[in-house]
Amino acid sequence: MQSASRVSGFSRRNIAVSISLALATGFGSVYAADVQVNTPPAGNFVVKDNTGTTTLLQVQGSGGVVIPSLPSAATYATGVCFDASGTLGQCVPASAGATGATGPSGLNGATGSTGVTGPIGSTGSIGATGVTGAASTIAGPTGATGNSGATGSTGATGVTGPTGAASTVAGPTGATGNIGLTGPTGSTGSTGVTGATGATSTVAGPTGATGNIGATGSTGSTGATGATGATSTVAGPTGATGNIGATGSTGSTGVTGATGATSTVAGPTGAPGNIGAAGPTGSTGATGAAGTFTLTMFSNSFAVSVSVTGGAATVTATCGGTTTMVVSGGCHTTSLTNDGASASYMGAPVTGGPFTQPATNKWTCSYSSGGSTTITAFAYCK
Repeated sequence: MQSASRVSGFSRRNIAVSISLALATGFGSVYAADVQVNTPPAGNFVVKDNTGTTTLLQVQGSGGVVIPSLPSAATYATGVCFDASGTLGQCVPASAGATGATGPSGLNGATGSTGVTGPIGSTGSIGATGVTGAASTIAGPTGATGNSGATGSTGATGVTGPTGAASTVAGPTGATGNIGLTGPTGSTGSTGVTGATGATSTVAGPTGATGNIGATGSTGSTGATGATGATSTVAGPTGATGNIGATGSTGSTGVTGATGATSTVAGPTGAPGNIGAAGPTGSTGATGAAGTFTLTMFSNSFAVSVSVTGGAATVTATCGGTTTMVVSGGCHTTSLTNDGASASYMGAPVTGGPFTQPATNKWTCSYSSGGSTTITAFAYCK
């Protein structure tokens, strides 16, 4: 593992000198081209001092570069990373300090223009056909209906068949044809010869139609003015009222009169003022306590004998004690097969109209009974 030492003792200057010496050894001329040194199998490229005992530079066949004198070299400001043996390597990242406070958000940059739409990629090749699965014993869903094929060309007209034998039955009447165009109007015929005048009739003919009113004749000239008559002693008729004259200009405001004495009689009541805006709705009041009342049940039963077979049976229950009003009621029979309920109502028994206000303290039940049962009326009273 490489250490985090940062020593530039040998630094770039000494490294460059060492590599230059190593490359210059054994070469008599220098050309403007790369010098390639291949390390031998399982060997390294080594540069030693002039005594041949101290290794100055080693380039390992695996790619590592070792400068053994680096750990003991002087220190400089520019760093280089290596381990204890002088092998060069990447520097371990310096430990980070505490994270500073987040700076304010920068202003949003202008929205960039929309990039050009990239070209549509080519269609991928069709994959190989999968292996056919085993035959299913369950029918798959019906596939979608395929597109209708193109209409085939019309076939050649077939040969006309032989004419059938003449039918003895008239065929159906064909459809009425369209009405033809109206022909041109014929020319007017010549006027016939006037007939001879008939004998004079002794019966007056019908009155002819009234002729048109003639044009109005021109107005005659104005006659001479007659002599003035004697003065009448009787007033003539009143002449027509003349047109109303134009309204005169408004006169100047007169002087304000003196204030009158205080009246002892109240003046007329002024017109009612406008209705003011509705005030805000008050809050809903608390719900009042629920009223309570007690219902008392009263009942009355009637035993239906066999003698009323097929007839009607009626029973009425009446409120008693301190109760005076029936709130509801009910009916009961000891045999639903023998009895059929026909009516259940508040009031005394009724047989037909006109109906009147029923009694409010009774409940009546009516049955169509087969007999040998007991029917009961119930009244729930308050």
